[in-house]
Amino acid sequence: MVSNVKGYSTESVAQHVMASILAFSNRVEYYNQRVKEGEWSKKEDFCFYEKTIYSLSSQSIGIIGYGFYW
Repeated sequence: MVSNVKGYSTESVAQHVMASILAFSNRVEYYNQRVKEGEWSKKEDFCFYEKTIYSLSSQSIGIIGYGFYW
């Protein structure tokens, strides 16, 4: 059985959500893998941009949840 526990790790969950949003928008996992594969060291200049990284300053986000308290 899975259930909510009032007040348990509320801040940690919110922090994890924000970290996931930043990791996704900056493509952290993709670039981490590409660096491990040696792709960055093959570049002639210091820059390594294979995919577009969008600025969050012009973005909006909506978070919808169905939390409840006992």
